[in-house]
Order: sequence, then structure tokens, then C-alpha cells
Amino acid sequence: MKKRGRLIPAVLLMCLVVCGCGAEGNAVSGKPQAAAGVQTVADVFDAAMQDEETAEAEPVAVPEPGAVTGTADAVSADVDLTEYSSTMVYSEVYNMMTVPDEYIGKSIKMAGQCSVYLDEATGKTYYACIIQDATACCSQGMEFELSPEYAYPADGSEICVVGTFDTYVEGEYTYCTLRDARLV
Repeated sequence: MKKRGRLIPAVLLMCLVVCGCGAEGNAVSGKPQAAAGVQTVADVFDAAMQDEETAEAEPVAVPEPGAVTGTADAVSADVDLTEYSSTMVYSEVYNMMTVPDEYIGKSIKMAGQCSVYLDEATGKTYYACIIQDATACCSQGMEFELSPEYAYPADGSEICVVGTFDTYVEGEYTYCTLRDARLV
């Protein structure tokens, strides 16, 4: 008897939860109704579908993979890290480092601080764009190699760089870089 006494309130609570999660819909269309003057996702989707059905197919110029388009002020790229929050930048750069094959050949745009490293053993100079997160505790960055027509920036300067993602092997390690990069 005591087990049933505990079971009944639990069953009633579950019924309320299930019934409460259901959305009231329009009796005619079955779609959820929004407050007056507010568009729902379904409204936007339906409008887009109607526009797509009525639009005539026009040929669209599609840039080559890895191509950068636009002016210096408004450069678009396959992955534009300048439009991401600090958390998203950290996640995206981490993803580039862990699964680089998914990014090879894509154009990447990033803004941050230029960092210069001279390898004393080989004499080779490496340049990277470092992005600080909001608290400046977890920085992420990527090496870049500028196209010959660009001069490398000074260490510590603020830069915005766009280049084609690639990898290379040096010794026993694989590194990520932006090739044929340019400063914008």
C-alpha cells in the first residue's frame, strides 16, 4: 500500500511534465503560434522556402576552394575566426590542430598579435598570429607564411592575416600553418 502511495504522485508528476512540454498549435495548420508580431522559426523557414520556389535559378560564381574574396576591409574566408567569440576561436583552433585534414586547403582569417620565434639551432624564423581569450589566460595561435609581396610585421604588433591552411612535417612532428598568407 505504501509503494502505491509513492507511485501515484510520481505518475501524476510525469503526466504533468509530458503534457506541459507539448506546444499549443494552430488548429488549422498544427504549427505553434507566436505572440502578435513575433515570427517563429517555422515562419522564417516557410518564407525562405516560398522565396526559393519562386526565384529563378541564376548562375552563381563559386570561388575555388581556399580562395579569399572581398576587399581588404571586408575579406571573406572559409573559416573567419574574427567573427567568433573567444570560446569559439579556442575551440576552432583546437579542432584545426587535432583534425588538420578537415581544414587543408581552406582559407582561414584570424586577427591577433604577431609572435616571432627564431630557432637558434636551424636559424629559421617562425611567425604566428596569437589570439588571447577574454581573460588572457588561454591563448591560441597559428603559424603563417606570408606571400613574397608582403613584409613580415614586428613582434607584438596587432595583425589580421588570411591564408590557406596546410600542414608540414619537421623532424617527427606535424605542424599547421597558413600558406601564401596576406595581411589585411
